[in-house]
Amino acid sequence: MQTDPRASSPHDFPSPKYAIITIDRAQANVQKELTYGIPPHLSELVKIGSAVLVPFGRQTLTGYVTGFTSTLDFDAAQLKSISSLASRAPIFDENALRLSRWMSAYYHCPLAECLACCMPQGWQQASRKEYSYVGGSEASLPTFGQNLPVSVSRSRRQKQIAQILLNSPKPLGIKEIKRALREAVQTAAATGATEMAENAISGVLAALVEQGVVEETEEIARADMKPRRVLAARLPQDFQFNEQTQIELEKRAPKQAIALRHLIAQGVSTPVPIAALARDFEIDGAALRALEKKGLIEIFTLEQARVPTLQMPPSDAEMRVQLTEQQHLAVDKIARVLENRIAPETDQLKTQNSKLKTVLLQGVTASGKTEVYLHAIEHCLQLNRRALVLVPEIALTAQTVETFQRRFQDRVAILHSALSAGERFDEWRKIRAGKADIVVGARSAVFAPIRNLGLIVMDEEHDHSYKQDAAPRYHARDVALKRAALENAVLILGSATPSLESWQRATKGEYAHVKLTERVEGRKLPTVEIVDMTEEAKLGAIPVLSSRLEKAICETVARGEQVIIFLNRRGFATYVQCIGCGSVERCPNCDVALTFHRAARELRCHHCGFLSGVPEECPNCKGWMLGFSGTGTEKVETEVLQLLSKNSLENAKTLRLDRDTTGQKGAHSKILGEFRTGKAQVLIGTQMVTKGLDFPNVTLVGVISADTALNVPDFRAAERTFQLLAQVAGRAGRGERPGRVLVQALCTDHYAIEAARDQDFEAFVKQEIVLRRDPPYPPFSYVVNIISSDEDVAVARARIEMLALKFHDAIASERSTPATENASLEIGNNGCELLGPVECPLARVKNRFRFHLMLRDRNRPRLHRVLRAFDELPREAREGLIIDVDAMTIL
Repeated sequence: MQTDPRASSPHDFPSPKYAIITIDRAQANVQKELTYGIPPHLSELVKIGSAVLVPFGRQTLTGYVTGFTSTLDFDAAQLKSISSLASRAPIFDENALRLSRWMSAYYHCPLAECLACCMPQGWQQASRKEYSYVGGSEASLPTFGQNLPVSVSRSRRQKQIAQILLNSPKPLGIKEIKRALREAVQTAAATGATEMAENAISGVLAALVEQGVVEETEEIARADMKPRRVLAARLPQDFQFNEQTQIELEKRAPKQAIALRHLIAQGVSTPVPIAALARDFEIDGAALRALEKKGLIEIFTLEQARVPTLQMPPSDAEMRVQLTEQQHLAVDKIARVLENRIAPETDQLKTQNSKLKTVLLQGVTASGKTEVYLHAIEHCLQLNRRALVLVPEIALTAQTVETFQRRFQDRVAILHSALSAGERFDEWRKIRAGKADIVVGARSAVFAPIRNLGLIVMDEEHDHSYKQDAAPRYHARDVALKRAALENAVLILGSATPSLESWQRATKGEYAHVKLTERVEGRKLPTVEIVDMTEEAKLGAIPVLSSRLEKAICETVARGEQVIIFLNRRGFATYVQCIGCGSVERCPNCDVALTFHRAARELRCHHCGFLSGVPEECPNCKGWMLGFSGTGTEKVETEVLQLLSKNSLENAKTLRLDRDTTGQKGAHSKILGEFRTGKAQVLIGTQMVTKGLDFPNVTLVGVISADTALNVPDFRAAERTFQLLAQVAGRAGRGERPGRVLVQALCTDHYAIEAARDQDFEAFVKQEIVLRRDPPYPPFSYVVNIISSDEDVAVARARIEMLALKFHDAIASERSTPATENASLEIGNNGCELLGPVECPLARVKNRFRFHLMLRDRNRPRLHRVLRAFDELPREAREGLIIDVDAMTIL
């Protein structure tokens, strides 16, 4: 039963009669909250955030309590009640619910999708309906496809399903029946079988149940994820050492003696997993059971957390970094903001900026931002609050975790998507239980269930990895801003190249602005040289490595120093083209050329994953002259290896860091660990190598095709190019030796490349901000990109055109409404603009045709009022539509 959303808590009513429930998004696509009765025996147990099992149609599903009400707007006779609790304690708290409601409204997506971000996956429960055949014996039932007994002879589908259930040794669920039907279709004996949807199967089963041919039972499915429990041994509380007993055990049962001696060394009541005893001492279960019978030990079940990283040894307090003067000033300013935000009752440190709750820490690369973060966290912990640290790439998480573990030991927890489901579940429970004071993670860690949160640190805040590319399409920076506001916390945004949105807010005084303009220990910024590849082209084809870069690589490796080479394309060749007719091997599902991967000898689509073999001849003209054009990281690696070998440096090792080499768990850490320890001299990679990595022995950075991203049809192209170049340049010269950067480009006079060469953020902003002002793009406006995609091009086009008409009406309605006082003061305010609809720059992906439109407005509230036209669409009309608020790209 549908109800209006209410954010009320049980305190709003002395005895709430009804609970407002959001169904778990993985179990049913229910986009609105529902009302259920609360059984008397659960009235004191059901709270905001409680997970409950509720009847939904013919199923029992997991739902979450998101509010309470004492009134109904429908007939109470229709009301169903909560079946039972699915969790002992609430899964999320009221702050998480408020954050999810804000996300739902701001990103225009169902509340269930937002709540899913705030909880671990795999623990949910739901009912599972199972079916078994009870209508006759196997002897009375002919082979599949022939006539069945009269009781099941009413339809061919009923015969098919009845046969499957008769032949099954156990009851089957709907998904298993569907799988069996699919397999039956593929056999000659089942020519009468056809593919059926699950809802069609449900109807057939309901008829068979009504006929008495099939029996239906309902079981609550077990949760996929549970705490890991192992058998362990320990000494009893009243244990007293008896030397004579030990001597006798050593004579008669040496394995028992070894086990007892080890447990005594651990201490009374200290558990030791039995698996560890078996591994370390080859002690079997029989020996331990014998000790248990003698009353010398206890064997019990122990909950053992799945630990995602090795614990780092503590850092030496005497070796701690001495802060520079700029770092001291930054730490002091952040401390004042923390005290004014967290402990406003103390007046001694209050300043005129006491209302500020966000700090933009803008520091050049290697200026020591991480050390500032560490000191800020220490200050936060002294105020009895906890901290959250966000990094943009999983590849950075291991390095960051190591740094924080050395300083804070087991007070650190980790959350990111590369953890196993079990590790993520255990870390989530550790955080929720308050056993971790600091959480380090990637984008999704912004939802970590940290209580008493006082500080959020967002490193490399400009990075586009913080934008989620699936629903809900949130930006972690905006979610962190909202969460900090809800929990009275401080947010630090750190970057050498801040986003223009954050920079403008800091410039306008909305954020505290702290700058670190010098590298630590007086180290110089690297010298950056632009290599004009048009000059190289005059000698023939454009090479992968310019002669200057080749010479610099050889000289650097010969000196025992390290090199990083950056190219934001993977693979060996970006396309394969017939030299005879010009035909290019393209993806059959997407409007892109296939990329050649030489190691795997295959062509791949990096959008849909399509794979094909490398053709021996042109499929179009049957010609045999195929050219492998363009350059990816795999080709760069090949060129570097050949270069090193030619210059008698064949012992030098190269590593490649891209999506192709980091598919397995732990691959990021392994590759970066080998490079950090000097086992390899050259690291080649995509944008993974541009962010936050600190390798003191890297003195040379080479950038291939630096201007490629400038050709992308996106208003952020120049900003993204400048940030990537400035960040990767910052990887050089972080140790005692100076750094050098060689940037290869064709368009050498573009302002983004020139500013990156000079590492001059202000110079870049000065030019870019003018181009963003008119026509207005962020930070002078807010944009929403909406994509319509469908396998039928006409359907995709018609859907977006229909939506455009609704937006036209909504915009017209806004223009007829008197302007608000704030809106009337805006400079050049022309209201909400509708751009499009047009075909997407990438017109077909995964065999779906794509059209899009964009809404742009200087006034954020007005823009979201126009977007109500999208919210009001019926669910079926929204199928195939993707809404991306604050879009980072329009591809």
